[in-house]
Amino acid sequence: MFGAFSQMLGGIVKKLVLVLGFMLVCPCARAQVWTAPMDAAKWTVWYKDMSFAPTQGTGSMSFAFPSTTSCGTPGTAGSDCGENYGAFTIDYAAKKSLSISGTLTATLQVQTAPANPLIPVSFDWETEADNTCFTTPATTRFYIQEWVNSPNVALTRRWYSKSAYVLQDSGGIVTLAVPLLVEDWQDVYNDGNAKGFATTLANVNRIGFVAGGGCFFGHGVSVSGGSATFKLVSFGTQ
Repeated sequence: MFGAFSQMLGGIVKKLVLVLGFMLVCPCARAQVWTAPMDAAKWTVWYKDMSFAPTQGTGSMSFAFPSTTSCGTPGTAGSDCGENYGAFTIDYAAKKSLSISGTLTATLQVQTAPANPLIPVSFDWETEADNTCFTTPATTRFYIQEWVNSPNVALTRRWYSKSAYVLQDSGGIVTLAVPLLVEDWQDVYNDGNAKGFATTLANVNRIGFVAGGGCFFGHGVSVSGGSATFKLVSFGTQ
């Protein structure tokens, strides 16, 4: 009896070891961690009319928001007709695209220098006449994209995180973290396209941040009443 019991126990232990071993080596057991390089030469700041590399810091990168150029009554739709900042991204060529999962996380800082210490710097987003969602402030949020040739399919391969950081002086380093789950993101159609989201996560060619306000997540932001700088300290998945 004891021999049969020992044999049965040995079989159970063997199966348990096999299961644990599979969990340790199986890539599905945990999210793949990816860390973006804090190398300014690999990143691009996108203004409306130009693009450039950010300024390299020690373990960080930064760039300045452009100043608002008003061509109408400030605060009205379409009144900001000058340069604006729209995106800050790093690209991965088609043959070296990223496959990401887990939670996308960044540590960043927004620093402002108001012209009048009593009045905060204004982050302006009124870049278009049809942008009339006046109660929505300027924000920056995560952006991921897969490059595809079809214009229609491309609209389901550009994703924006629903959570965002409202642009203002952060008073230090802050963290933005968003799970890579379809319910926490939206594409151009905002239709919860789970297949398009999964395909994009498996083939990321562009990733980073966009900035905008009102009705649009990424149609640009500029500043008035002083100056402002965006500093990125870390970016990746957990």
